Amino acid sequence: MGDGRAGFDFLGFHGRKVESWRRRGRKYLWRWPSRRAMQKARDRIKAITAPRHRLPEPVGKLVEELNGFLRGWGGYFRVGNSARKFQQIDDYVRERLALWHSKKTGRSGRNWERHPLAYFRALGVYELTGTVRWYTATPTAVR
Repeated sequence: MGDGRAGFDFLGFHGRKVESWRRRGRKYLWRWPSRRAMQKARDRIKAITAPRHRLPEPVGKLVEELNGFLRGWGGYFRVGNSARKFQQIDDYVRERLALWHSKKTGRSGRNWERHPLAYFRALGVYELTGTVRWYTATPTAVR
């Protein structure tokens, strides 16, 4: 693990030591959702959007359920270096919703021209991109 090539998975995160690009010679621990955590998130999103019995439901109920999952999952993984992984999940959510809406309207495919980014924002789909936060340690001793 010292050279930064290997990493470890712990509590759903994948951690790896990476050399700083500002301070050469110093290494920091980077962390993001592990491969397994990403797959579980994709499985959950697919479970929400895939069943055919949900096609008669209004899109609002589906978005509400997705938003609840995304807020919880994103709140847990938003520390560290998760921005790329969050972008991947956002793209997957938009793809699944586009497929669901196409199925609902009797079309095939994703129909990206009918589902631009503004369409999903108008629906109120929660976006994980831009929610990553860095936490600094607070001092515990006062002198």
